[in-house]
Amino acid sequence: PARGARGARALDGSRPIACAGPLSRFARRKRLADRLAKLAKPVVMAQQNPSDAGHLLAGRSATQSPVRLLVRETAGWRRVANGGTTLWFKGSLNSDSPERLLSRLTARGAGADPEDLLSEISGLDGHFAFIAEGEGWVLAAVDRIRSIPLFFAGRSGETVISVGAPVLRDEIGPLSVDPDQALAFAASGFTFSGRTLYSGLDELAAGEALIAGPKGMATRRYHAYRPWQVSHRPDSALKSDLAARTLTVFEKLVASADDRPIVVPLSGGLDSRLVVAALHHLGHRDVRCFSYGWPRNHEAAAASEVAERLGYPWIFIPHGMSQQASFFAGETARRYRTETDSFAALPFPQDLYAITQLRETGWLPADAIVVNG
Repeated sequence: PARGARGARALDGSRPIACAGPLSRFARRKRLADRLAKLAKPVVMAQQNPSDAGHLLAGRSATQSPVRLLVRETAGWRRVANGGTTLWFKGSLNSDSPERLLSRLTARGAGADPEDLLSEISGLDGHFAFIAEGEGWVLAAVDRIRSIPLFFAGRSGETVISVGAPVLRDEIGPLSVDPDQALAFAASGFTFSGRTLYSGLDELAAGEALIAGPKGMATRRYHAYRPWQVSHRPDSALKSDLAARTLTVFEKLVASADDRPIVVPLSGGLDSRLVVAALHHLGHRDVRCFSYGWPRNHEAAAASEVAERLGYPWIFIPHGMSQQASFFAGETARRYRTETDSFAALPFPQDLYAITQLRETGWLPADAIVVNG
């Protein structure tokens, strides 16, 4: 609300601070910081417990309800079946496959202990999301960085799991906006604690799984990111470890690519240069680079030089005000906004125009892997 506006209310129904001037701005920021800290505190405290190392972390409360799935074979999702067990899977696994994962889950059988089912997830390495459904149980999970989201909600005595947030919202009916998550979203661009902008519509957080069985439904954390666990070692040892781990990441990428083309949006900056340099070091043969923006911009010139020195093909997609305005008002951009809307984080449309142009001209193959630096 405008400064000094009498009777105005915030999203949560509270009245704004009435005083004007610098103190008013400071007080509003302090209030915002306090509320955001309150939202984030339960997650941080749950992850900081030293005793949870190597164990499954407590999740959200359990409920008893049947489960219904909203998923179909589109946008990378595929269905694998084995006897009475079905696995919906999207993504990729390193040194594993959806078929082998399904076999292990099937072998657990009906009535398996939730800890046993969840133990199959903690060792998975890759970028993935999946929903497995067997006799009397459902297991859904996202990877350790939630690269592919999953959503769930309870309505009319059942739990509904969906691969898309808008689809789930439309399915379960009218929902009210969560004022705390709206505040977090406005301040940071994303929501906290596995919630979304709508009360009652949740998502699986990074490293989280949902399991439903005869005893009800609950979510559990199988992984927690703990950046506060500092390793006190000499800088030389830390740098050597960082180099080794970075190279391991790219070795996994090359192995999983299996000779598919890897396409890099190359800006000439340090991040994208690291990507193409590592791929060159590991000898991946089909690497393609592209840049975009205003014609004759200095970053594109640097990117062209980097690609030429590494022997990689490079193409430039010029951007202009009129073409950008026309594109982002069109159907492709509208579909992108609809299909990537998670009600939990802002999408990133910066590369969309360039990638669309490259797909339409045939320069970007349908099976290419785009690695953004």
